[in-house]
Amino acid sequence: MSEGTGEGTQGAQENGATAGEAKTFTQDEVNQLVGQARVDERRKVSAKFADYDDLKTKAGTAETAEERIASLEREVNATRTEAMRAKYAADVPEALRPLLTATTDDELKSQRDLILQSVADRSKQGNVAPTEGGNPNPGDSKSDEREFVRGLFGKTD
Repeated sequence: MSEGTGEGTQGAQENGATAGEAKTFTQDEVNQLVGQARVDERRKVSAKFADYDDLKTKAGTAETAEERIASLEREVNATRTEAMRAKYAADVPEALRPLLTATTDDELKSQRDLILQSVADRSKQGNVAPTEGGNPNPGDSKSDEREFVRGLFGKTD
């Protein structure tokens, strides 16, 4: 590094030497110039990528297009299912509407038909419980009644 060419001449001119004179640099001066150039480059790169961490954070939390599409498809399917349920729920008594749990048109239709059939069967029978009010042991009660009546009239067997 005894002679400066091109860059050395420029450095020499900056340090007050004329164009005709060759300036020699010591290792410390070269290290200082190189170090300063590195610091300048690092500062430029640092300024260029200053928002890298912010962008990286935003990119990590942002939904990808595929995730967004999948989310929208789930919403559309849920809306369609609710619309189908509402269509079939109109025919079903309000108290029985929670029984419509299917997700396809055919399954909902089948559930609706079963519910309506059950309601129709109930209305055919009316509000009658065939065994309500009856004595489960009719033979015992009749013999007790007979004994009571016989006791009233003074008859004994």
